[in-house]
Amino acid sequence: GARLAGAGACVVSGLALGVDGAAHRGALGVGGDTVAVLGTGADVAYPRAHGRLFRDILEKGLLVSEFLPRTPALPHHFPRRNRILAALGRTTIVVEAGGRSGSLITVDHALDLGRDVWVVPGPIERAACAGSNRLLTEGARPLLSLEQLVAELGLDGRTEASRVRGPESAPPPGSPRARVLDELVEPLSGDELAARVGVPVHEALALLTALEIEGFVRSLPDLRYARAA
Repeated sequence: GARLAGAGACVVSGLALGVDGAAHRGALGVGGDTVAVLGTGADVAYPRAHGRLFRDILEKGLLVSEFLPRTPALPHHFPRRNRILAALGRTTIVVEAGGRSGSLITVDHALDLGRDVWVVPGPIERAACAGSNRLLTEGARPLLSLEQLVAELGLDGRTEASRVRGPESAPPPGSPRARVLDELVEPLSGDELAARVGVPVHEALALLTALEIEGFVRSLPDLRYARAA
């Protein structure tokens, strides 16, 4: 988290115990950008052990939730929020995942959205790495060096905001994000766009959110979306 944020990336994770918390802390520790996608209302610090981290992200980063204020943590909220996690990241990195880890749900959404997936290899006898190691056999890219990853992502130390509109960040032709942009010849609602692109509404909204963060799309007061100027 610290290395990527220091190079200009925005680190997106889920505020969970373990790797998520470490990623957020690493980014904040170097004054970088980080986004926490929550399985609760945006005003609920969960888990409680991350109360201080929650407040730090509130002050210096961004908390994102599709749930109403005061919504508690429920088991089915977390697989659901993983689609937003996948949509907000240009690249998905799996550090460790067991055979039934929620990270595998995030990977499925990332692949559906045309994102690259990198995986840190783990010991073959460690159950907590069974899912992530399996991803490597299925074609995920092995993350063996942070310097390689920084170079592959084209990070150069500038902030992400200064590079998002560059030609290297344009959605690849034929990708779901490119199809969304192609349809936005006029302002459209999420429902209208989903029908035109042929995807579920929740997927269209996730794509629009990612494109808005990247600077390609802007939301209008009437709940429609348009291409950014």
